[in-house]
Amino acid sequence: FEDPVTVIYGHTFPNTNVMFSDLHYLDDPTFMEQNPYIYVYLPKKILAYEVISVAETDNQLILSQHDFSSPDGVGAYFDSILHPSWEWAYAKEGISLASDSDRVIQLSTCCIPSDPEKRYIVTAKLVNEQKTH
Repeated sequence: FEDPVTVIYGHTFPNTNVMFSDLHYLDDPTFMEQNPYIYVYLPKKILAYEVISVAETDNQLILSQHDFSSPDGVGAYFDSILHPSWEWAYAKEGISLASDSDRVIQLSTCCIPSDPEKRYIVTAKLVNEQKTH
């Protein structure tokens, strides 16, 4: 969770609330406003992320298809998150991502049953890190 982009893959099981199936509720902007955070619990800290975008994308492997080795590469990817060109996407307005300091997680799941050749991606920006005992 120290890299600019961390991708977590999970499955969607139609008509259930198993694994990442509930992520599809974020299609509704009202639901996103009422449930704006994702929490990651690690052994010595809790990471809080604000959901900033949702999108249906192709099946590409994010980490191997983009250049994250330089601030320019990270910046270009961050720009694609904030200004998506995908067929279906929603990004919150007024959000910024700095390529030299911000970190995001992307939860990636299948788009079953609508299109098994696509991925549903939820992107969230790290907004708080709390140390635990």
